[in-house]
Amino acid sequence: MKLIKNITILSLLSLSTLSLAQYTPEWTESPQEIDLVDSQSLKSISDPANTEQKSVNFHFSLLGSEPLIDNNQGYLAESKQYWLNTDAQKLKQGLQLPVTSDLAVIRINPLNPSKSSQALNQQDIVVTQFDQNLSVDVFANSEQLKATGMPVSDHTVALEVQTQPGMLTLSMPTATKSLTKDDTFVVHVFEPNSEYVLQLKTSQQQYAAHQVVKINSQLLSHQGNNDMTMTGYISQPNGEKVADLNFQPNKNGDYQASTDQLTGQSLAHGLWEVHTVASSDINGLKVMRDVSSAFVLSLPTARINQQMTVQNHTLKLGLDVAVAGRYEVSGVLSGINAQGEKQAIAMLMSAAQLNKGQADLTLDLPQDLIRQSGFTGPFVVDHINLKNQSLMVPVQQLSAGIQLMPLRKPMNQDDLR
Repeated sequence: MKLIKNITILSLLSLSTLSLAQYTPEWTESPQEIDLVDSQSLKSISDPANTEQKSVNFHFSLLGSEPLIDNNQGYLAESKQYWLNTDAQKLKQGLQLPVTSDLAVIRINPLNPSKSSQALNQQDIVVTQFDQNLSVDVFANSEQLKATGMPVSDHTVALEVQTQPGMLTLSMPTATKSLTKDDTFVVHVFEPNSEYVLQLKTSQQQYAAHQVVKINSQLLSHQGNNDMTMTGYISQPNGEKVADLNFQPNKNGDYQASTDQLTGQSLAHGLWEVHTVASSDINGLKVMRDVSSAFVLSLPTARINQQMTVQNHTLKLGLDVAVAGRYEVSGVLSGINAQGEKQAIAMLMSAAQLNKGQADLTLDLPQDLIRQSGFTGPFVVDHINLKNQSLMVPVQQLSAGIQLMPLRKPMNQDDLR
């Protein structure tokens, strides 16, 4: 009789561990509040790209995968380069280029290639420093640059020269005889051996519309942070400038700018971009750097509210929908392994056409993978993302997770007497 009781206890414990139908969902923290979009914000959005109507619900195993990290960490961009706009007249007179190390790679890109600019060759270009001509160690035309995989426009040329810290002069005295005043160029200077690095970091990779976008930057060298003058702006996916950035120094030595002026837009055109230009005078040495980065801006056409239930091995999430369309929700189901560590079990995904108003999307809780994992609770669904598939735009990314709590404690021997 005792053996039968023990077997029954073990069976009940197993069922209470694996049957998530007996669990109730609780937020690990309240989902962040977001304001839903209004119709005025949709004027710049393209027509729906996804008109699929069929609902889908699926999952795939993450057992044995590496631990997941927060996928909304900021991105760090670094630069040892800068760009200057110029024209034929300035190149005839000589364009001043500050350098900070023993090597410079200079690229000259015609903005409006003409017959005259198509014929640029090594003999047309003169580089001097401290009244001495510098020899060009490497010269490459656009065909050679493209062969290396570099995405350059036609008639671009590049050269590599040995330099010293200071100012050098780039000129094209012979070529400018055939160039016209309308010929314009972008000159790019890259210093691979320089100690001066401009860093730019966004606080997140994805922001909600009207959320404060924070951008930090610092000019680093062997001596640490350096003072600098910095300007910048943000452009939307179609390339249009939307916000100027006012960088101010912080107590820790870096510079910060922020804006909350951004509203969502379809990703069909690309990402939002940060463009910055910095300059500094360090012990009489001029340093110039440009650096850019990118991020995603969500468009809150819907939001996940706090309504949710677990039923028949599924997790149903309530949504407030401001704009009808096809929506997708995804999340990661995790449990506790034998070492007491949180570990992923499965990626959960669901998509359906939703009408304006109250709606829901349902995620399967795969019992086969839970059994296969051998993990125990508390089970958690996090890394939750909501997307608008119709407009090809992210809608909401939650920092909060959902913990699946047992409705009651597992039964013990006293309960069976």
